[in-house]
Amino acid sequence: MFNMNFGSLGFSSTEHNFFNSYSWLYFILFFISLSLLSYGQLSLENQLWIGLFGLILPVGVGITLSLQNRKKSGFPDLSIEDSPPIPFWSVMLFFALFIFLRFYRLTTVPFWPISDESVFSTLAFDLTKKWDWTLLRTDGQMEPLLLWLLSFWFKIMDPSILCLRIFTVFFSIASSLAAYFAARIFLNKSLSFIFVCLFSFSFWEIGLSRQCTPNDLIPFFELVAFAWLGFYWRSKKDSSRWFWILVLSFWAGLGFYTYINWAVVWLFILICLPMIDVKKEKLKILAFILITAGLAMPLVFARMSPHSTSYAKHFFENFSLFSSISQYIRGLFWNGISSNPLGPAWGGYFDTVSGALILTGGLYSLRNFFSKTLLILGVGIFLTLLPGILTNNLELQRITPALPFFIFFAALGTKSLLENSAKHFQIAALGIILLLITALNTYQLFGPYNDVWQLLPGRHWRSPIYFKAHQILESLSGQSGPIYVFNEWNEDYFDKTLDLACYPFNAAQNIQLISKNPTWVAFLTDADYEPFLKKEFPHLQIRLLDDSISPNDPNHLLRLFLMPISDISEKTLKNWLMADQDCRRIALSILNKNPSIPWSLFEKDYSGFAVQYAKNRFLASVLWEKAASFPLIDGNYQKASLDFQQAIQNGYRVPHLMHNLKLANFLNQSSLSKIKKNSAR
Repeated sequence: MFNMNFGSLGFSSTEHNFFNSYSWLYFILFFISLSLLSYGQLSLENQLWIGLFGLILPVGVGITLSLQNRKKSGFPDLSIEDSPPIPFWSVMLFFALFIFLRFYRLTTVPFWPISDESVFSTLAFDLTKKWDWTLLRTDGQMEPLLLWLLSFWFKIMDPSILCLRIFTVFFSIASSLAAYFAARIFLNKSLSFIFVCLFSFSFWEIGLSRQCTPNDLIPFFELVAFAWLGFYWRSKKDSSRWFWILVLSFWAGLGFYTYINWAVVWLFILICLPMIDVKKEKLKILAFILITAGLAMPLVFARMSPHSTSYAKHFFENFSLFSSISQYIRGLFWNGISSNPLGPAWGGYFDTVSGALILTGGLYSLRNFFSKTLLILGVGIFLTLLPGILTNNLELQRITPALPFFIFFAALGTKSLLENSAKHFQIAALGIILLLITALNTYQLFGPYNDVWQLLPGRHWRSPIYFKAHQILESLSGQSGPIYVFNEWNEDYFDKTLDLACYPFNAAQNIQLISKNPTWVAFLTDADYEPFLKKEFPHLQIRLLDDSISPNDPNHLLRLFLMPISDISEKTLKNWLMADQDCRRIALSILNKNPSIPWSLFEKDYSGFAVQYAKNRFLASVLWEKAASFPLIDGNYQKASLDFQQAIQNGYRVPHLMHNLKLANFLNQSSLSKIKKNSAR
């Protein structure tokens, strides 16, 4: 019967002297090369030379020598030879650093949530009030498990940045526990400890612990699935194998509800199942396929609708395999900045030490693993990279399923440096390696990744505007208690981070706070409204939010308006509260928009509310402007022009509305001219 020690997949442990004599040379060369590429300000020509002589040629030579000196036989054993027991102090140090990186400045590093987090939070909070079983949500048609779990979490804790971060840290802790749990099935204690350290202190996993996206769930589900697979392989009794295949099947089926890239994990598991004996185990393999297919079927039917894949289509347009592979290699090992914030802000997704260990471990595996093992690992890497390399842009979190495989190679690289060495050297070298990795990734987290002003063109996923507004509002709330914060008086339909951050003190959202008699009203809107609102509200205060903010930020003209509650009449406050709730309902529909629905449908909602609140000139301007923005998206410039006219006639004649009206009229005339020319032809 198949004995599932990972070594029995094909690791030979005899006579490592040949490779060992070169392991440190490879590692140092890779480390220096990756450090220069990652952190050095080099010209393209110098980068090419370093890439050629520091990476490509050494890897090529290493592959050639490893294949020439492959071990054909030996006693399988995937462990660090003569490794001493893990010192107690090193375990305590691991826990101390782990807790520090997960909880220190939990709500302020990174300085602000990304817009995607606010979308998931808003939809999850709505589920706490009205549950439904819609499987695909948002315009990206995302899987539902994150929203379901987050909705349950919001029943325990009220929404806030702290609540969201505790949720993500919980899954990070669970993922690290799963990493050790899975590793111990295949590896000895020493190498399992190295594996979980490399996994837990990788910037990839640290970043996931500070970011609420569906990818948070992938490492945990994947590593637990590998553990169930290991138990299935190791079971000697047929009844035990039936038990573990059923557990694995239900877990793998549930995994489809995490994120779309789970499909490659499922396929990898399916390929690995026949390793025991295909003929004897075919019923179990069939059971795995049928159970997982049955569990995934509702999601498959939802995916079959015409609109469910329309969002993803543009990621495959103008696709170039060579370009995609090269940008993902570059993003992983030395320059993943264009993937930020779903990736690093400094160097590659792997720090230079981990990157060098991965490359060294890859060469080590070629030297020492049997062909079957190499095939399994090769298939795993290939499949888990597919969600990224088949697309036309760099977003490193798409290949999150590849993380355990890369970490495994990094653990092998560490093993190759330590084995056949004195015990005191092993402890010292391992300590230096792990501390250097932790230092680099800690600097990445608290330094470049947390840089307020590091905004990439076209990727305004963290808003310094909202960050500064929240600082002001939180300080005011600390002095005077709850505030009415109206977050719907601007044109930002997708970034609801201010809603999430202000919920603990926002009486406009959390109606239980109204009984505490809020004394201030706050809202963000265009700076053009300032002179008009000052006439109506004499004690109005304006806070600038865009000092030192890049003009490329789409919200850089927003201002934070503050007024004492005494300035606003009871009737006006009531209308504002009603209008805010009405706009929130439309905002939910926008966040959940079916890609096949035209944007113009939302124009009817906002124009209807604009008529309803026509007696309030400020609301009339805001709501008609919102209504006009949707026909603009659909190219119906005539309708947009009419809505802008209504905004000016029934509201305030603010400069940006006058400008937008002229622009809509110009676009409408240009569109009509093109139609006439085409008709004449």
